[in-house]
Amino acid sequence: MKKIIALAFGAFLLLPFSCVNPATVKTVSQLASLGIEVVSLLRGCTELSQMFSSNVAAVNSGMEKGITDNKSVLDLGKYWEKYWSDVHSDYDNLKGKLYETDRISQQYFAELESNNSQINNAELKISDSNKTIKIKEQYKLEYAKAVASINSSAQLLKDGDDILLVLRNDVLRSALQNQISVLKNISLQSTVLSQNMKYFSNNCIPLFTQK
Repeated sequence: MKKIIALAFGAFLLLPFSCVNPATVKTVSQLASLGIEVVSLLRGCTELSQMFSSNVAAVNSGMEKGITDNKSVLDLGKYWEKYWSDVHSDYDNLKGKLYETDRISQQYFAELESNNSQINNAELKISDSNKTIKIKEQYKLEYAKAVASINSSAQLLKDGDDILLVLRNDVLRSALQNQISVLKNISLQSTVLSQNMKYFSNNCIPLFTQK
């Protein structure tokens, strides 16, 4: 019993001098899970980007068909407004997924650097650090390309928004044109009524003015 207590006490004395703090070090399983999460997020970005591209193509195709089928400006405007809103949502989801991917990736690199800082052997430390630097630089390059692609897609959204604004104004102008037609018809009916009333008066007045 005394031997066990002595060993435990000795271990306790060694703890303050240890380079590793067990409370802050992730287990191998946790590290593996972090890597798997990054891979899953990257695949999610690919899936969302493909979905975004497909949806944009589908909306454009539907619009082209509507124009070919001579759909009214009102119908075209309602169609574009509805489905272009979905494209915006797809873009926001893709952008959010990309930023989430980078956030988790930075945690991944932080773990690599944390583990490296605890390596005592200088040669192993440098070799391990160089591996991390290489993979991190490759990631930075690819992430920058992804961000650039997202930013260029923002222009795509602006172009689609312009189409929506033009369609809205076309609907307004169409509505005003319809009102002008109605006003012209009212004026025509009024003129006809006035002419008829004048005819009526001219023909009936003598009936009441006979001497």
